[in-house]
Amino acid sequence: MAKKAAAKTDKKNGVAPKSGAWPADRIKRLRTEDLIPYARNARMHTNAQVDQLADAIRRFGFTNPVIVGGNGEIIAGHGRVMAARRLNLAEVPGVVIADGEWSEDDKRAYRIWDNQSALLSEWSPEMLRIELSSLKLADYDLQLTGFDDAALVTYMAGINATAPDQFPAVGEDIATEHSCPKCHYRWSGKADAAPRPAEIKEKA
Repeated sequence: MAKKAAAKTDKKNGVAPKSGAWPADRIKRLRTEDLIPYARNARMHTNAQVDQLADAIRRFGFTNPVIVGGNGEIIAGHGRVMAARRLNLAEVPGVVIADGEWSEDDKRAYRIWDNQSALLSEWSPEMLRIELSSLKLADYDLQLTGFDDAALVTYMAGINATAPDQFPAVGEDIATEHSCPKCHYRWSGKADAAPRPAEIKEKA
């Protein structure tokens, strides 16, 4: 009896449902030409980003399934579908959310969550530097990490790196030697502290 009672409260207590109950349990191949972009998709994809996605799919394969509604409208994976089309892939792995399984608001919220969730965590600069450095030593293509050249330089330089425009200013009172190009009089100090002609005569 206890087991039956627990099964009834699985959803409430967050216990994993039976196999096949999660959307991810239903991954299958979808025809790329049948997938319809969501007209109000708030996440934009540049050509450069789509190129990066295409490079990643070419190198690693398709690892993240697309999620679509029963009518083929994309819920999550617009960029991946764009990359798949750029690679002329006839099929992509995907999950179909059946009609009535999610409300329209559920779909709308998940579209935002799918993109926003990746922005909620942060990198450990030190660990990231170590990992990137290991890849560099292995002569691995660092562009496949998704970072552009500027970001790679920043992270691989270390968390305490000092940019050139942040170097401490040189003290103005350091000892320097100067010489007048006409009279060849020599003095030490700042360049704008050169003695006046009258002072040079007196010292001479």
